Amino acid sequence: MTRLTAPLKLDGRLDEHIYETVPPVSDFIQMEPDGGQPATEKTEIWLAFDQQNAYVSVRAWESQPERMVVDEMRRDGNNIRQGESLGFGFDTFHDQRNAIQFEINPLGGRTDGQSVNERQYNADWTRR
Repeated sequence: MTRLTAPLKLDGRLDEHIYETVPPVSDFIQMEPDGGQPATEKTEIWLAFDQQNAYVSVRAWESQPERMVVDEMRRDGNNIRQGESLGFGFDTFHDQRNAIQFEINPLGGRTDGQSVNERQYNADWTRR
């Protein structure tokens, strides 16, 4: 992760200095359909933080955008995972069992939740 001295602009442009000077995380592998094989499309991810925020910036390529399935724009919609999406989690206890998870899609659909005991998912974690 990269410590920032000022917040990033959240405009989707990825044109700040960090994207030119900090190498992205890349060379991902597939989970499906061919688990363990190299990813079929290029994806670059930057992780950064400042005094108040954590940032996950993604640049994802798609060689056949006309084949993408993306049809969920609702906040916390259950169908986000059924189409093209990107998910990530923060293991804030560093125990590899509990995490705060986030998922987004190209249309702006998003969801978040809490994962406990490795697999139990709680989508109502912030609604107390």
